[in-house]
Amino acid sequence: MDASEAPLAETAGFSKEELSSFVKMYYIQLVKGCGRKPCKQPPGRCASADGPLDPKEAATVAMKLAIDQGRGARCKDVNALVKAQEEEANRTRPRPLSELLTANDRDEIENLGLRIVTALATDAAYTYIDLREECLHEEGGILLADALRRNSTIKFLNLQHTNMGDDGIVAVAEALGVNRSVETALFGQQGRKGHLALASAVKDNDRLKTIEVQMTGNQSARGQMGVVWDNGRTFKAINVDKTFPLAALAGWLRKGGVKTIYLRHAALRDDGMATLAELLESDESVTTLRVEDDRFEEVGAQAIADLLRSNRTLTRLSLAGEDGTALSSPELIVVAEALIDNHTLEELDLRHSAPKPVAGAVFAKVLTTNTTLKRLDPGSISSSPAAEGPLKAQGVADMVPGLLASTGLEHITLTQVMGYGCDEESGGCPALTEAIKIFKGLKSINLAENYLESEAGVAVATALATTSSIEAIDLSTNEFDPAVGVALGAALASNSALKQVNVSDNDQLGAEGVLPIVAALASANCTLTSLVLNCVFDLQNDFEKGEDVLDALEAGLKANATLKTLSLQNNSLETDGAIAISDALAVNSTLENLNIRDNQLGNDGAKAVADMFKVNCTLVTVNLGDNSISDVGGNALGAALKENTSIKTLRLDMNKMRASGVAIAEMLETNSTLEHLDLSNNRHSKPSGLTFAKAIRINTTLKHLDLSSNSDMKETFLQLVNALIDNTSLDYVSLQKAKLELDMIERLATAARPWTVPGKRRQRKRYNSRFALTRGPVDVCPPFGPFDD
Repeated sequence: MDASEAPLAETAGFSKEELSSFVKMYYIQLVKGCGRKPCKQPPGRCASADGPLDPKEAATVAMKLAIDQGRGARCKDVNALVKAQEEEANRTRPRPLSELLTANDRDEIENLGLRIVTALATDAAYTYIDLREECLHEEGGILLADALRRNSTIKFLNLQHTNMGDDGIVAVAEALGVNRSVETALFGQQGRKGHLALASAVKDNDRLKTIEVQMTGNQSARGQMGVVWDNGRTFKAINVDKTFPLAALAGWLRKGGVKTIYLRHAALRDDGMATLAELLESDESVTTLRVEDDRFEEVGAQAIADLLRSNRTLTRLSLAGEDGTALSSPELIVVAEALIDNHTLEELDLRHSAPKPVAGAVFAKVLTTNTTLKRLDPGSISSSPAAEGPLKAQGVADMVPGLLASTGLEHITLTQVMGYGCDEESGGCPALTEAIKIFKGLKSINLAENYLESEAGVAVATALATTSSIEAIDLSTNEFDPAVGVALGAALASNSALKQVNVSDNDQLGAEGVLPIVAALASANCTLTSLVLNCVFDLQNDFEKGEDVLDALEAGLKANATLKTLSLQNNSLETDGAIAISDALAVNSTLENLNIRDNQLGNDGAKAVADMFKVNCTLVTVNLGDNSISDVGGNALGAALKENTSIKTLRLDMNKMRASGVAIAEMLETNSTLEHLDLSNNRHSKPSGLTFAKAIRINTTLKHLDLSSNSDMKETFLQLVNALIDNTSLDYVSLQKAKLELDMIERLATAARPWTVPGKRRQRKRYNSRFALTRGPVDVCPPFGPFDD
């Protein structure tokens, strides 16, 4: 009670403490009710038909009752109610795990997991429990299962590498089947019994949204591993072995509602594919099936073909492979022919399969009769240019009639299908280039990595000048010379249908070939929205022509009103290029995404870009990584971003900034637009780290922050982590490696928005944060924009 209320207490004849207790008592009674219906005590409304009072009114009435009636109006049940409220508040108060353990227990870190599990049986305060690498064994699993049956607050549970054994896992899985609070549970490698039990848990419990089972073993070089049961949406099994039983998937599918199945390196082989196809034959919910990098032969291919003929819900199918797992031509043809009788599939991905030229005619027949297929990748050369089985120019030519006859196909991928030397064989497939001129429904075509030379490139570019349907084309990684650039520039200047063009990694284009392409931006007919010209010329090695390129680029950007994405990575633009682009974008009001990474811009180039940031209000994503920018440029960018109100994503990684981290961090205190910031692989100092810690507490819009590989910031790690506990907007933060005390992990895990601390390792009673901190169950770096590499 406030001191100003003392006269009220004296007037009422009570002490301040008594009056305060009466006010509290009546307030609870008026808002919560005392348990008797209706309450007969004045004012008679606490649990009557009129309902409880709202908080503001209740506070006023409680004060009046306390003064006027003291104890007289107290319901006999209120004391018990007050006590129950206090006990509930104390019970649900979030407490650090250290409070649950005795001093002796805290010294026995090896038994921490088991003691935490024991504490959970009587404490319901936690929503986030991370027991990774704590040796619970079977005993701990059974104790945890008992706690989960009674607990109603835990939402996130990590039990990876806890050595619970089959019996412990089965006990926990059965408990999860009846628990109604856990939404996400992570486990380590499982055997058949564990998989079946966990599949049953997620099938039986609608509240349980995700179960993830991480795998270990010799396949670790392949990347992410494991099984994910995502309730009602997606099933994933990546890099699993034969211990994963398809029977677990069968039970889950019977529940219904599953939309996506993703099996990669799942070792299904022919028998597994046949079983999977049988499971899906009568399924009416799965729309996407991805069985990738799984070598099956005739039996498996026939099973998929039969499925395509009978299933009526699949719209997306991927059988993409890699060396050693790609479909051979006979199996590919079996699957393709099934599409003649299929009327639901919209996307077919056979990447890295090895179709022989004969497959071209099969695909032509499919495209002529099938009316639902919208996107097709018929496969490509599976290894070296000398590999057996690419479609080659002849196979592509045989496919062209189907492409022309198709009434549904919108996107075709023909990467690595013609191979080296196709110019010598057939002039670069003239049937395809002629077809480009007259396509009616096809919207995009991908001809990347075909190593097409000048004759084929000029033919394709010339055809693009008259096409009326194709909106996007990928011509990257071929062997184009300046003549192709001239033809493509003419096409862009005359064709108003083309929206997206990628000519990256054609370094023989040179400045002479790039000049007509960028000059086309100024054409009134040019309606490009995306132009990607990474690694196509070296400004410094062809300086005279390079100056003409920069002049044309600046003029084109000033005149163009449609381009939204421009990528010029790795072209040695240096300061002159930065100045030209910045001058243009100070005028341009359309471009949203700019990538000038790896161009040796230096500090002067960064200052030019910073000046542009102050006046440009349309750029959203900017990549300035790997540009030799040090503190002078960093300070200029930090100051400019205080004024900029449009940029949401900025990459400044792999530069040479040190003290300028302070300026960039201070910018975050006032900037309310930036959401993604990458400052990794610089040399940011201790003062920079301290300033970032302060900024993190203030900023409420930043979602993704990468400060990794800045070793001088290591000393400020704890200050940064403390700031993250208070921050509620960030979803992903990557920091320099440092040791975390156990209580710091607990504080991160019980923050207002809990953090996941991945990769923790026991090390002298501490844990090592080896990866980024994330909010949520999965350690995934969110997309960083159009130029994520």
